[in-house]
Amino acid sequence: MLKDPTAHHLMQTRIVQDKPLTSAEEAFYGWFLTNKEFVLGRKRQLTMEDMDEFVISKENTHGISLEEVERDKKFLTTIRNGVGQKDKIERAEIFEAIVGRFAENADWFGGYVVKTLEYDDRVNGVDFVIEWESKKGTVRLGVDVTVSQLERVQTEIRKSINDLGDGHLSNVKYFRSEVDVDEETGENKKLRLSNIPKVVIHLDKETIDDLCRLALRVVAKEKGANRELERTDVATRFLSEMRDQLDGQFEYLEEMKKEKFIKLYNLLKKRILSARERINEVLEGRSF
Repeated sequence: MLKDPTAHHLMQTRIVQDKPLTSAEEAFYGWFLTNKEFVLGRKRQLTMEDMDEFVISKENTHGISLEEVERDKKFLTTIRNGVGQKDKIERAEIFEAIVGRFAENADWFGGYVVKTLEYDDRVNGVDFVIEWESKKGTVRLGVDVTVSQLERVQTEIRKSINDLGDGHLSNVKYFRSEVDVDEETGENKKLRLSNIPKVVIHLDKETIDDLCRLALRVVAKEKGANRELERTDVATRFLSEMRDQLDGQFEYLEEMKKEKFIKLYNLLKKRILSARERINEVLEGRSF
């Protein structure tokens, strides 16, 4: 097992801040750091144990070779130790916690919200994958959540468009589905996803502060808090932004007309439209 020299240090310290947290953010982050599920998840992430589950075996015949997993661990360690890459800022972790846990419980997106492994977060720029069950097969959408300045957000959105020009969407190498189940073992399938649509969602610090206050009320089991979280207009705004980005990606593909990529582009357009269709259904259902 490859040991990460930064793991012990990171377990003992809080994530570096960009700007001082508000009192609500401090309170939420304090709860977050003592949450058993989060503590265990962070430990597995920092030691990279979560990647070991994907090694090929008798039970996981479609897995990844041990040699390849070890190479990916070394690459991830190199990224971790790079300049400006030590860790996420606290506010970014807060945002991811709200989207990954509270948003799914409140059914913001009408599907499963699956947190990716650190490898795919850092290497492929995908923080979550939303999964929707469908008669035609599972529909998936990659999500990059960010608290960066809007200029950075626009850069990430343009990058997704540029990827389309090269004939591909986003990949997730280490993924455990919440929808697809192995018929023999009954376990959630471990998959390598390729060419899934991806969107970027952004929140300013004022909105994060408001969501922290609301999340703390949910944790405290305050009457009406869960209902308020379900109906927040933040979810509607996210869904609208995601739909708009998918519309832009589809329009771009329509204009490409590269004959050598025609079959691939038709596949990409189909996946983009499937994700957009599910988002539209969820938006229409949010007429409270």
